[in-house]
Amino acid sequence: MWPFRRRPVVDDETAGWHAENFDWLERCFGSVAESELILPTGEYFDTRREDGAVDVAALFDEIKGHCGMADWPITLVPDDDGQTSARDGSPIPVVRERGVLGTASADEASFTITYQKTLVDEPVRLIATLAHELAHCLLATAEIERVCEPDEEEFLTDLTAVYLGFGVFLANTRFAKEVVAMDMGQGVGWSAAGYLPERDLIFALALFMARSGADAAAADEFLKSHLASLLGQALSDLSPGGRHERFAARS
Repeated sequence: MWPFRRRPVVDDETAGWHAENFDWLERCFGSVAESELILPTGEYFDTRREDGAVDVAALFDEIKGHCGMADWPITLVPDDDGQTSARDGSPIPVVRERGVLGTASADEASFTITYQKTLVDEPVRLIATLAHELAHCLLATAEIERVCEPDEEEFLTDLTAVYLGFGVFLANTRFAKEVVAMDMGQGVGWSAAGYLPERDLIFALALFMARSGADAAAADEFLKSHLASLLGQALSDLSPGGRHERFAARS
């Protein structure tokens, strides 16, 4: 037997965490069987104004629709510094550190989501951020006790956004290379968004695809090349005979 077996995209314990929490999401909010994988194409998003700028309100309405939350009372608020405070007593945990891309909060009748105004120039990242915050809103309505630990709430929220069909957006925007100004010219830096690591997001995406029947080739076309390669490996891990085959279906 070949001694150098490829290591799985995530280890067994991590795969189990994803599967257990994905099972919980399906018990709370319904199976993903035949759910749609949302992609960055005009088929899913057509919200450019005549001047070419993004119509954020229209984009948000489209994201809500894809999440099955079109009629939810949610107010969207642009934020200049990423420090908008949550409403007092909101059941949604909110990070208030400078630079946070979005927040979500709730009262008895409605939700409020904020987003950094600079994201308008990065529509893919804006979509990923708004999907994450909508996931917070959805989780606030769960009637079944969570199976994850309280300090894993943001990881669960990322997983929920993948459950809602936005895994390609979250994976592609987890890390971004950017040019930064330095004293002696320019340099290359990295910015991060979200909470789950790339490999986790790809495994979660593969889990969504395995359970929903989504076409792997459709995701490959829009993922960064190294992520598309990882997705193929994760799908192989979940396929019959794969190391994580047992997680491919809801338990």
